[in-house]
Amino acid sequence: MKAFSQHLSEQYFAVTRAAIKEAAPDMLDLGCRFSRSNPIAVRAAGKYCDVISFNRYQYTVADLRLPEGVDKPVLIGEFQFGAVDRGMFNASLSPTADQADRAQAYKDYVESALDNPFIVGAHWFQYADQACTGRGDEEKLSDRIRGHLRYALSGNHPRFPRDRQPALYSARFQMIPTVTGGGIRVILTCSRYTNAETRHKRGRRCGFH
Repeated sequence: MKAFSQHLSEQYFAVTRAAIKEAAPDMLDLGCRFSRSNPIAVRAAGKYCDVISFNRYQYTVADLRLPEGVDKPVLIGEFQFGAVDRGMFNASLSPTADQADRAQAYKDYVESALDNPFIVGAHWFQYADQACTGRGDEEKLSDRIRGHLRYALSGNHPRFPRDRQPALYSARFQMIPTVTGGGIRVILTCSRYTNAETRHKRGRRCGFH
């Protein structure tokens, strides 16, 4: 069964990668956004994908790790938190006590992603509340998603914290001025990237010139 699972997983990612690269050769393959996974499937994704993605509806990603030997960037495709003090009548997939607690949960989650050397991004799902009556794709009502704004796009929820935004960049990047023949330029080198220890030893850079 293990051999079958490995063959199936590798075949899936090999076929999808080939199709992506044929249609868009300069684009990255971001994987399948695992909602649940096992080491066999993740290893197969690491073999073929440029980035391994997970939908992680939890309160932290501090413990998110890839199987040993897999060295790829990780992207959080979906996360969010809900509360019932305003808006819809359910707290969705990751409940919190109220809007203030919800904002704190958001901050804690993003900071846990920042502190995880594998993770290169985390995407809140979604911008606006989904309808109280549910979704057209028949997802169950208990999974209705809470956005930053009400369904009618009115400013229902408190603004999520921005106080960490400058720190996000200073924590992940180091500003290193270098002198070249054409003058001074700034190179952004990544201080925390996928498998930071090995990437630093290899001297890899991320960011831009």
